[in-house]
Amino acid sequence: MSTPWTEVLDAACAWASGETTASQVVENITTGAYTSDYKDYNFDYSHCDTTSTGSIHFELYDFLSDDNCDCKDMAAVVQVYSNALGVSSVYMKRISGPFYYQSIDPIGTTNPDGWISSDEWNYHQVGWYSSSVYDACLRLDQSSPRVPRGEDINDEYKDDLYSNGTWNVNSGTASIGTLD
Repeated sequence: MSTPWTEVLDAACAWASGETTASQVVENITTGAYTSDYKDYNFDYSHCDTTSTGSIHFELYDFLSDDNCDCKDMAAVVQVYSNALGVSSVYMKRISGPFYYQSIDPIGTTNPDGWISSDEWNYHQVGWYSSSVYDACLRLDQSSPRVPRGEDINDEYKDDLYSNGTWNVNSGTASIGTLD
């Protein structure tokens, strides 16, 4: 993003206010994006497409104008909003399945009780910084809820998300190639 959009900058600055390190900025953007109550999770509704060259096209204008999002959108938010504040090494990483997840509390108000029980995902996409997961799409661990930030993808994060099936962490990362 050569010129950050003011709406992106406003939110990113509010969420990362007072932080002095890149990792703190990414952590607070992840938490801020999840807790700001501006999107509802809908796994059938994405504003991200993969182009023929393999980069990600993020329809930012449509995303900002819509109430729905999916995991690709929220991974893009972690990347784009962090990048707007100068943290350029944030990417998106995909966990391929299919796999069943444990109880989660997805972003927004799709379930009035918050936590939803296990279901199947073909994949899940997360923000990726410094070899760690930043997932603005959900909270994990109903007994001690947390938005995953700075976690090892095959350790605590997997323990609290994955129930059974295939857990294949793709070796590469993706980056937003174009914004509209």
